[in-house]
Order: sequence, then structure tokens, then C-alpha cells
Amino acid sequence: MIGTPYYLSPEMVEGKSYSTKADIWALGVILYQLCSFKLPFDANSLPVLALKILKGSFPPIPNHYSKDIKTLLLQMLQVDQKKRPSIEAILMKPFIFKLLSKE
Repeated sequence: MIGTPYYLSPEMVEGKSYSTKADIWALGVILYQLCSFKLPFDANSLPVLALKILKGSFPPIPNHYSKDIKTLLLQMLQVDQKKRPSIEAILMKPFIFKLLSKE
């Protein structure tokens, strides 16, 4: 297994096969950090971190962020990888598409 434990998706923690949806999870962790300056899943040991990741519950980001960002985070950090959006679906979200169209 390769990677920083804080960014491991639930399927990776369980040793299951994984897809690009594991990358969506990792992007969700990064987005969470950018919004809150904290990790969504943190622990002092790898076993406790693994349990937190598998549970998939994390503190909400600060209230000044939009509902769109909060919803996207919840989608990206879904424990069930089938429920996570693809990168194409993320890029087509109206608020993301609008931001990307400005350039």
C-alpha cells in the first residue's frame, strides 16, 4: 500500500480493490483541509484512524462556506465509493463549471 494514511479511502483501508473513486476521496480530504485547516479524519494511531475513515463521520466545515461546497464535500467523502461522484460529474456541477468558465 502506498500513500499517506490520512488520505486513504475506506476501500483502501479494507484492502479491497479501488478505482479512481479513491482519488475523489483524497480530493475530498484536501478540499476539507482547505476549508477548515484540519484533517477530516485524525487520530494518534493507524488503527484508530482506520476506524474513523471507515465510519466516515467528520466535523462540518465552517458555516461561511456555501451549501454547494458542503454538499460536494459530503459526496466526495462518501464511504461507499459507488456514491462518490466522478471527476467529470464534479466538473459539471454548475458552481464549479461557472468558476472554470471565467478563465
